[in-house]
Amino acid sequence: MELCMLCGYADSKHLMLEEQVAIFLYTCVTGLSICHVGKHFQHANSTISIYFQHILNALSSPPFYTKYVRLPQEGDPVPNYIKDNKKLYSFFEDALGAIDGTHINCTPMVEERHMAQDQK
Repeated sequence: MELCMLCGYADSKHLMLEEQVAIFLYTCVTGLSICHVGKHFQHANSTISIYFQHILNALSSPPFYTKYVRLPQEGDPVPNYIKDNKKLYSFFEDALGAIDGTHINCTPMVEERHMAQDQK
């Protein structure tokens, strides 16, 4: 698995890496609480939380993030699936950038995450 090679993640004493990733993906896709995910995977809530955070950190930190995530640059064309969809394109047609009060998703470096946690 690429996650093993790039980030040094491996099976833990209690969970194989594949199950750790499955917990992360299942939680992201379903949006269920830790309690529900814990029941589904038959693990304690604390275990679910710990491994969710491990995988989240692995996917949002270098080298995995820098290798696989490419943010759009100024001048990049609007993707066809947005441009060809009248419902979507009307929101992006004249967009120049973010305006005050817009939520901008950010991912601070691992060393700085504690400072940004629970901040608006």
